[in-house]
Amino acid sequence: MQKVNKTSLNKSISYLFASNIFNFVIVFISSIFVFRNINKDDYGLYVLILSIFAIVELFMGGYNQSITRFLKENIPAKDKTQIIIYTIYYKYFILSIFLFLIFIIYQIDFIKYLIRDYSEVSDIVDKYILVAVLGSILSVLSGISSTILTTLYHYKITNNSLIIKNSCYLICVMFLMYFTDDYLIFLYVSLCLNLILFLFLSFVLSSKYPEYAIYMLLKNKLDLTIYKKYLWSYATPLTLISILTYVKNHLPILILGKEFELEYVAIFSIVKKFFKTLHTISGSFFQPLLSKFIAIKNESINEYKFIMNNLYYASFFLRILIYVTLLFLSDYFFMIYKIEQTYIYGLIFSILGFEFIIAGMMTVYGTILNTNKSNKYLLYTSIIRFAVELSLIYLILFEHGILGASLIFMVSRMIETFSAYYFVQKKEVLRFDYICVWLLIPFVIYFCLELL
Repeated sequence: MQKVNKTSLNKSISYLFASNIFNFVIVFISSIFVFRNINKDDYGLYVLILSIFAIVELFMGGYNQSITRFLKENIPAKDKTQIIIYTIYYKYFILSIFLFLIFIIYQIDFIKYLIRDYSEVSDIVDKYILVAVLGSILSVLSGISSTILTTLYHYKITNNSLIIKNSCYLICVMFLMYFTDDYLIFLYVSLCLNLILFLFLSFVLSSKYPEYAIYMLLKNKLDLTIYKKYLWSYATPLTLISILTYVKNHLPILILGKEFELEYVAIFSIVKKFFKTLHTISGSFFQPLLSKFIAIKNESINEYKFIMNNLYYASFFLRILIYVTLLFLSDYFFMIYKIEQTYIYGLIFSILGFEFIIAGMMTVYGTILNTNKSNKYLLYTSIIRFAVELSLIYLILFEHGILGASLIFMVSRMIETFSAYYFVQKKEVLRFDYICVWLLIPFVIYFCLELL
């Protein structure tokens, strides 16, 4: 295995962090223009529909990561090819089932039972469903090309193309906002740009690595034993983890859409999306560089521990700084999104922002556990979180609405992080991280008491 250069690793982290900050700014500005211009009920409706159909991607959660995990490993080239082939067939199979279920849902008009204000949006529901389905299909198909390029250290291509795509979307938004307030128009534009991005990444992959082009891969016969050899112990736990996250990311949205007005769903979603995007940007280099972390771990365990400690504490203190800064600027957040600022909305902003800090710790713990051959510990933490989330949804969501949803998000994340800490500390990778974990608990208790 090629030795990983520390300078190269630092440059990769710096590039990914800087480029994703730039990307975040573009997406943030676009979301402001769109959210200020459209009907909040339309935005809430689309978020609700996405939550219904998100299950298809969750069933594929562990397979892209398996490509990342094994493509740079010291295993036979034939096995690497078979892992990708199995992933392709698996995704096509899940996608086919998904489309069949969509047809059934559409025929029985099931969605009207999930929306409290269905009569107000019944004339546009079909169009939003179509956009959501096409978006899911594109996401599934482009995931393999993007993952392979990223794993082979071509993350500059994937990142730069994403920046260009989002910049084009921002230009389109700034033009369209003067002519329409129809959210569907903005979604159509986004869909077209995603299609172009998919075609571009597929072309780049087939040009640089023709052996990994889909049409070349499908010429090979699938060897089903590859699942037991590599994917059973790695991809299956990650897929189960991905499915369990449905309770965290989507079930509260479905319940809010059923029990409360779509405008509340929209406001909760835009704040949640803001911090989720910020979280993705802040930790965006972990997954692309997973193969490098594994290589460093195999070469020198002390060097691996040194890097992980630096990343853990840098992430922790950086997120605290970002959170405190955003608290001082929260008035401007509500102003630019044209949201009436109330005590409840401010508290939701504070809670979801605090969850952003906890999520950063969990990202490092998850990366450490991800470098193992098996992901059983990650699965255990997700099962614990799943049980906590279901209990909290039953106890507080129906009574406290979007404030309850925010608390569920934060408390379950804290429990998950505490569980992951328990498994990571056995490996003695991080030093004194228990101080950071226990330091956050009083603040979690404080936010919970605010609910009373």
